[in-house]
This record gives sequence, structure tokens and C-alpha cells, in this order.
Amino acid sequence: MIILVDAYNVIRSVFRDLGKVGDKHKKHFIGVLGGYKESRPKIREIIVVFDGGILTHATREVKCGVSVILAGQRSSADDWIVECAEKHKGAEVLVATNDRELGRRVMELSAAVIDSESFYMAARAEAEKGWSVHSDCSGDTLIKYGEDGESGSELDLLMDEASLGPVDKDGKKSDHARRGAAKGGTKSRAEKKMHKIIKKL
Repeated sequence: MIILVDAYNVIRSVFRDLGKVGDKHKKHFIGVLGGYKESRPKIREIIVVFDGGILTHATREVKCGVSVILAGQRSSADDWIVECAEKHKGAEVLVATNDRELGRRVMELSAAVIDSESFYMAARAEAEKGWSVHSDCSGDTLIKYGEDGESGSELDLLMDEASLGPVDKDGKKSDHARRGAAKGGTKSRAEKKMHKIIKKL
């Protein structure tokens, strides 16, 4: 399986009150995905795609066993993900995003789509088992509490993650969650499909 991650979309979905995505957020995020990939040998590659970069063209760097792409100034993360999904059409490709338009484009190429929160929670659950990241991450670890007590420490990141849940942009329960509660837990066809995807993660 190849997993393509709409990086800023996933990070901002997880850390809802986050303004600017800083280096510490990216490092934490990539570290979690590195630990996740290390625990899942069947995952061929995790490709994390960010918008922007200092060059006009896309650049690639491997961090924590994860391919990190900067889409460049002449492209966007969405377009890069679509091109990659097209290149690997016929293979098992999963795209993590809450962007409906991006989801539509990659599904036309036979890729599967998972929402940002569900993907991150699945990855996080694996990383939590040892509270550590991939061995190539220069000794970085995911800690349960901050060492300096400053705002923006690992503790803040973990507390933000703890608030994860199916909510809408106003902080209310999403229609998806309300429908599930109204049906007494009965899953729709789309929910069953998503459940199968998550089980494979």
C-alpha cells in the first residue's frame, strides 16, 4: 500500500486551534508517521506532501522513513498527490485528506480516501505503543509530558490530539456522528467501507 498524505490538511484537522503550522508540528507529525510505518511492513511507502517550498519544482527528502515532499512554487500539494495517484493507478493507493475536491479527483483514479482524523488516530495508536518514533529520527521521541512547561511543547500537541473526534468546523458534532448516534450505531455502506480501510492500516 502507498499512503499519500495531504499534510497541511491533516495537521490542521488534528490541531484545530493551530494558526501557523510550525517546524515543531511538522517534526512531531512526521515522527508519528515514521513510527507507524515502521510497525506496518506491508506499507510500501508513506508520502507526506506539503504545499510550498523555496524552489519552483517539487523536492523530496526522506525523514523518519517517510518521504516528505514540498510541492514547489509552481504546483500545489493537491496536484502533486493527484499526479502521484495517477502514476500508481492500479496499485493500492490510500489518500488521507478532508478535502472533498481532492478526494473526488483521486477516487476517479481508483485510489481510496480516508478522512484526516481517522488516519491520524490509526497512525497515532501504533506510535503510542512504544511512545517512540522511527529509529532514523535522530533520537526524537514522543513524550507524555512537556519537559519545559512552555506553551507549544509536546504536551500541548498531545492534548490537542486528545480532543480528536468527529466534529465540524464550529466544534459541534458532525452530521456523520449525529447520523451514527441516531441509527443506534448502524453503519452505512460508506462507513463500512471506511472501517475496512482503517482495519488495514
